[in-house]
Amino acid sequence: MLSLSVTTGSAGRGALLAFAYCLGLGIPFALMAMGLGWVSSALAFVRRHFRIATIVGASMLVSHGHGHGHRCPGAVDLPAAKPLRTLLAPI
Repeated sequence: MLSLSVTTGSAGRGALLAFAYCLGLGIPFALMAMGLGWVSSALAFVRRHFRIATIVGASMLVSHGHGHGHRCPGAVDLPAAKPLRTLLAPI
C-alpha cells in the first residue's frame, strides 16, 4: 500500500490510500467490539445448556447405526458405548 502511494505521485492521494487502508483494517475490529455484548449473551445461553446439548449430541452419535442393531460400514464397537446402546435399544 505504501509503495502504491509513493508511485502515484501525490501526497494527498497517498494519504487517502493510507486512510482507506487503515479503515479496512479497523472496521472489522470495531464491528467485533460492538457485537461483543450480543456474543457474550449468546455464549451464556450455550454455557447454561452445554450439558444437555452434550448428552443429546453424544447419544445421537452413539446410537446412530447401533441403537437398533444396525451397524454402519466401518463402525468401531466401543465397549464404553454398550451401556448407552442397551439403554437406547428399546427406543
